[in-house]
Amino acid sequence: MNSKKLGQNFLQDISIIKQIVKALDIGKDDTIVEIGSGSGNLTRELVKKDNLIYALEFDRNLGEKLKKTITGLNLHIHICDARIVQPQEFLNSNDYKLVGNLPYYAANRIMRNFLFSRNPPIMAVIMLQKEVARKLVSAQGKNSFLSVNFGIHWTSTILRYVSSTVFIPKPKVESAIIVMKRKENPLVEYDQLSSFFNLLKWGFNSPRKKIYNSISSGLKLDLKDIKILLLKSGLDPDQRPETIKIEEWVNFFYVWTNSKKN
Repeated sequence: MNSKKLGQNFLQDISIIKQIVKALDIGKDDTIVEIGSGSGNLTRELVKKDNLIYALEFDRNLGEKLKKTITGLNLHIHICDARIVQPQEFLNSNDYKLVGNLPYYAANRIMRNFLFSRNPPIMAVIMLQKEVARKLVSAQGKNSFLSVNFGIHWTSTILRYVSSTVFIPKPKVESAIIVMKRKENPLVEYDQLSSFFNLLKWGFNSPRKKIYNSISSGLKLDLKDIKILLLKSGLDPDQRPETIKIEEWVNFFYVWTNSKKN
């Protein structure tokens, strides 16, 4: 299967590659996990740091080629699917930094798999489709499903936008590099993530509707009961999902969760 079928676009611009590595702020004891090492351009720059590096590649042909062409005592190349592999399957350390140019079709699943795992990185520098990146770092008052979803555990900023002309093959869309830093105190515990994500899906299912309407069918509650829960959590039932702050979503989640116990 070739790179085009896998949705891979290889970054060629060395100045952008160096900027990605700089953004990682690699210390001498840092472990690095690279997702989608592909043609190895970023991997070659990473091995110059002499850190412990785990390069993950889905394409077996590319992975085997990298094993022959890139050498480094601390480089470990794993041929695996980053959408499902668990960090603890290959890591010897709990602390690591994540980096990668993610294939657009799999980016969300890869990010969720690593950033919300039981062993998440301490930070990540990731290349994404431009529009996805902008939604992920939405400004307060214009929140999106992605910005609230990842915002419970991560602080995200856009480092820069990247033209499609610096990739081979050239993608049809522009890209963006985002820097994500893990919050010291996650707003939702790991065991409750699935329920919280479901609540968000219902909430943003009809983003132009008022919040009490958009989540009533998902929560399987009468509109009157939804309004009571929203008011109890300090929210205006007439608000629209994008205007609700991350902390307010979390507060409503716990009010709703506690109401089911009574």
